[in-house]
Amino acid sequence: MAVFYGFAAGLGVFLVVWWTVFSIEKAAVRTSVETLLHLATQIMSERNAVFQKLKEIPVASCNDQTLSTLRANLVSNRQVGDIVVFAPDTNTIRCSAVAGLLSSSVEITGESALNPKYPGRKTWLEVELNFLPAGQLYHLVRERDFGLVLFPASLRGVMGDLRWSLITVNAKNEFLAPAYGDATLYDEFIKSQQARLGTSALVMSCAHASGSICVIGKRSFTEIWQRNILGCILGLLFSTSVAIAVFLLVSEHSKARSSEKGRVLRSLALRRYENFRCVYQPIVCLRSGATVGCEVLARFEDEIGPLPPNVFVPLISAGGSTWKFTEIIVTRTLRELSRLDCPPGFRVAFNFYPKDLEHDQLEKIKGCAGFRELRQRGFQLVCEILETGIGEMVSSEETITYLKSFGFKIAIDDFGTGTSNLKQLKEIRPDYLKIDKSFVDDIGESDGSYKGSMIPHIIAIAKEIGTEVVVEGVETPMQADALTGLGAEFAQGYYYARPLSFEDLQARMAADRQQSASFSSNLHILPGLVG
Repeated sequence: MAVFYGFAAGLGVFLVVWWTVFSIEKAAVRTSVETLLHLATQIMSERNAVFQKLKEIPVASCNDQTLSTLRANLVSNRQVGDIVVFAPDTNTIRCSAVAGLLSSSVEITGESALNPKYPGRKTWLEVELNFLPAGQLYHLVRERDFGLVLFPASLRGVMGDLRWSLITVNAKNEFLAPAYGDATLYDEFIKSQQARLGTSALVMSCAHASGSICVIGKRSFTEIWQRNILGCILGLLFSTSVAIAVFLLVSEHSKARSSEKGRVLRSLALRRYENFRCVYQPIVCLRSGATVGCEVLARFEDEIGPLPPNVFVPLISAGGSTWKFTEIIVTRTLRELSRLDCPPGFRVAFNFYPKDLEHDQLEKIKGCAGFRELRQRGFQLVCEILETGIGEMVSSEETITYLKSFGFKIAIDDFGTGTSNLKQLKEIRPDYLKIDKSFVDDIGESDGSYKGSMIPHIIAIAKEIGTEVVVEGVETPMQADALTGLGAEFAQGYYYARPLSFEDLQARMAADRQQSASFSSNLHILPGLVG
């Protein structure tokens, strides 16, 4: 992806550079074409004016009076170089305003072109006239027996090294006849218009004032590149630099997006609920085995893959997005548990970040619609606070009082791993103490097991302050029996169930109801059997 974006950016920059160069060159071609068209229009205007005056001469002859009149017309016009007289019904020049009567007549050979707009006129392009300065080719236009000599060099000077063409056209600018230059350019222009995309600077401009003419100018792709080689190379180097810069930026961005932190925080920022899901760890009564509640646990998985809780949970805290995360989990829990068939008072335990339990954050909990609706549906909400997190709260007693007033029961999670004392517990008066799994793992070990021996003392502390005990991490029937014997009320762990999807929790609750109904039925039958 980074390669694609880098290439696209570099190509885009180079195309902008090239388009700028191309536009400048095309503007220059257009300027030359417009200049030549203006000059050609002037020439045609003067040509027509001269021919109009020559109509006043009834017979084209080479006498002194006629030559004097021709010279007078020549002096008053800048674009006409000479006026000649043809022998009647021939292409032979007898005299000219500049050279006078020729010592030997000049025969004009070659095919002449007809101008459709002026049927009586003939045009010869690039002819040699030996009575005028040698080494030049002239443009000769004849009407009746008079001819006007034009200097094409003035046209070539305007266009410089451009390929160009001067043509006659009809009212629709359709080609009629070549006038001067490269006549094939008209076909190239039409093809470029049909293609709508060209690599050459090809321009045509027309005028219809003194005659329907068009000028076409062209500078090829190769010529444009050669004329701007330094700028194009600099543009290529700049676009390459941009491509590399974009590649590096996109690479870094992609790494950030694919990093664990980037994935989690982006999902929170965009509220992508589908990347977070809930699983439910059943909480069971040790004596009856009935499921009395569940602990809500979060899982994360995006298009890249899953992340374990010990990775994404700290990242959320470090990113300052703890409440966003809590809102998503509560919303998903409400969406699922609102369909759960369970008895009133079914406990739903949530783990809170210490930051979200600070005094200035408590109003968010009270204002959370998900919590309110869960309460209204008869669920008993439980706020689990890490024992190590009690010290992080500015006023733990005030916080817990506030939560209880809102209907939460309080559970001290991972009890035994922190530094809380009996005095603190009496002040807080939690509803549950949750004994950490590390204590349960030691049950059944050697008599010297320190943590296992602490469980009876923790249960005694709980009874002293009027709190019930939930034991975490129960994995064997021996552990369950031992904890029941010690007086613990509730437990959770793999012995009872792994964290369940909502569908599996539903199935477990249905099995509990069926087992309870069967047990009740047996109680009704037993008296009859005894009697």
